[in-house]
Amino acid sequence: MSVNCSNGRILTGNRIVLQRRTNYGRLFVYEIRIFKCSQGTYGPQCENECRNCQDNRCNEDTGVCEVGCKSGWYGDKCDEKRCSPRCAPSSCDRYVCSNCLDVGYSGPNCDPCSGNTYGKNCGLTCQNCRDCNHITGCQDCDAGFHGTDCTLECEQGCKTASCEKNSGNCVDGCQDGYMGLNCAEPCIGNCATCTKEGVCLSCVSGKFGIQCENDCPKFCGGDGSCNKNTGNCFACSYGRFGQNCTEVCSTNCLQPGACLRNGNCVNGCVAGWIGSRCDMQCSVQNCEKCIESSGQISCEICNKGYFLDNTGGCQKCPSNCVSCKNDSKCNQCIPGFKGSFCNEECNTNCIDGLCSIDGSCTYGCNNARYGIGCGRECRDNCVQCFNGNNCTECLPGFYGLYCQRTCKNNCYNCSRDSVCESCKAGLYGRSCSERCPKKCETCESPDRCSSCKNSWSGPLCQCHENCEKEPCGENGKCLSGCKNSFYGDYCNVTCPSVECQKCDQSSGICKLFSSVDSLPEDAHDDTCISVPLAVAFALACLVSLGLLGTTIYFRRQRNEERLRRLEEKNYVSANFIATEQEPHQYSSLQDISGPPRPISSEGSLALI
Repeated sequence: MSVNCSNGRILTGNRIVLQRRTNYGRLFVYEIRIFKCSQGTYGPQCENECRNCQDNRCNEDTGVCEVGCKSGWYGDKCDEKRCSPRCAPSSCDRYVCSNCLDVGYSGPNCDPCSGNTYGKNCGLTCQNCRDCNHITGCQDCDAGFHGTDCTLECEQGCKTASCEKNSGNCVDGCQDGYMGLNCAEPCIGNCATCTKEGVCLSCVSGKFGIQCENDCPKFCGGDGSCNKNTGNCFACSYGRFGQNCTEVCSTNCLQPGACLRNGNCVNGCVAGWIGSRCDMQCSVQNCEKCIESSGQISCEICNKGYFLDNTGGCQKCPSNCVSCKNDSKCNQCIPGFKGSFCNEECNTNCIDGLCSIDGSCTYGCNNARYGIGCGRECRDNCVQCFNGNNCTECLPGFYGLYCQRTCKNNCYNCSRDSVCESCKAGLYGRSCSERCPKKCETCESPDRCSSCKNSWSGPLCQCHENCEKEPCGENGKCLSGCKNSFYGDYCNVTCPSVECQKCDQSSGICKLFSSVDSLPEDAHDDTCISVPLAVAFALACLVSLGLLGTTIYFRRQRNEERLRRLEEKNYVSANFIATEQEPHQYSSLQDISGPPRPISSEGSLALI
């Protein structure tokens, strides 16, 4: 059911109740629709628009603008078109103003100035301004500027670069070194800081006094500053102390020149001196560090080799002591000695003869021994061991934890896991199955001997042992001369004279004698030897004697080396035969294929 009002009548009010009486009772309306104008329209049928109102907001019945008019419109309903009241007379043309009457306005509608503009028709611009008024201009200047139009800079002496707009006075005072309200004047003379009135508060480095007119003492440390009033140094230069740093630190300070302001040494004293300033000499002999108590000086630590007695003196430790507790107890012995008095020698079985004070070997035992003092023997075939069971090194030919297992086949020495490290004499190769060249005692490969059989030398053992150097000819002939006093194709014949140090390889004629007396007779003729030549022969004699001594020494060394090799060959041959259970080609110590044995000039055998 709907109810329509006649003549399009509009119902208004806060509440509408519709009812109708009938024969059956009253009729009530449960749904009512109320229509109103949308924003921007007004009138009985909302037929009018208020388009010139700000935000198009007006009263829906009367059309009166609620928040004012848009630019260029006036009246209650903003329906009147004319120039702004701020427009100067005769300056309005077709509702456009060409000259505004009020300062701070401009434009066709005389609107307020925008941005940083102000004044008549907005013809002026604010500079260095943080608050620009469109009528009067700048109200507050940016930091660092002042003046009516903020075009003047604050003085550089202002502490925070901020000053008052009108006066230019610094807001937060002056930087060091400036004075005055606007901090434009520097402080007087050597003042570092001063009041606005110019009274000096502090001085530049190195100055003091009321007006900082005096020099600080020359030994002030750091930047050379001192107290403004007293002139006392704030710090001293290195090695100085005292109020004015005129006193010198003691040379007996442990760290030279390192003392406090009162002269006390920082890190103590050098040996032999005591006291806070290290100015008291230690009177106790052989004392490393003294102490002083109630005017009495005694020793706290003695020098090495001395001990502290009951009286505070230092007594010498027993002989062979490095340090000791007293005259009957050493703390440490010199190398090779042990015991409380260090008067017992270390066991000869200690490695390098070194042991600790209790007799235990420093680096362990040698000679197949173990235990404290190396007094117990290792297992058989054991060269070194930690105890009776664990061997660390076996005799050649044995391996294993207890050195009870023998190396395989022709292996002379093997590692703990049976890997062969060296072969028996005359053999080489991974399994020691390859034979060395016949003149090699031992070898690394077919073309490299590590040692030669008797009377042979060189990497391939092809030269006679007296050959000067390789290469050599057939059957060991020496092609590069002979060593020492030998000659011949094989350098196996001694020179004819025992005084001859060097002779011709082919003829045996002596080239170098050991003394002038051994020269041929015709060499003594006065017509042949002048005084200078005699001096030369004397010098040659001295050189020859030196060479003779050297030759004898090396011959003796060579003979000892041969004896050692013979002993090794005997041991290897015996060991090899015992292992293989068959004759060995090196069981004989004589090599019939070698070169002729050395003989003397008379033809007899000679030992060299």
